[in-house]
Amino acid sequence: MATVFIGVLLAACLALALRGAAKHFRGEGGCCGGGDEPLPEKRLEAPVAGRKIVSIEGMHCESCARRVMFLLNGIEGVAARVELAKKRAVVSFTRPVGDEEIRAALADSGYEIAAIRQEGTA
Repeated sequence: MATVFIGVLLAACLALALRGAAKHFRGEGGCCGGGDEPLPEKRLEAPVAGRKIVSIEGMHCESCARRVMFLLNGIEGVAARVELAKKRAVVSFTRPVGDEEIRAALADSGYEIAAIRQEGTA
């Protein structure tokens, strides 16, 4: 009887863990900590001079997306919008922003920049 009880308990735990993992990989919920409140959109004071598309690996949820947006928005003259489903950030800037500056903003964050390209290029 105890074996059956333990088996049912383990099956229930496994089902809950699988459900949580599925939500995690769909980018739902706060798997990486933090609240579910979106960051306010950063508005640029000057006209947009250009945009870069930054492909980012390692983002799994809205908390990850908020963290990446917060880090990129820390660059002077930059406003970032993160598209979690596409695993990328659209970085608008009012001054020339080098790829090195974008990489430095995400250095040691746990996210990996796969590519950076100027918007409108292949």
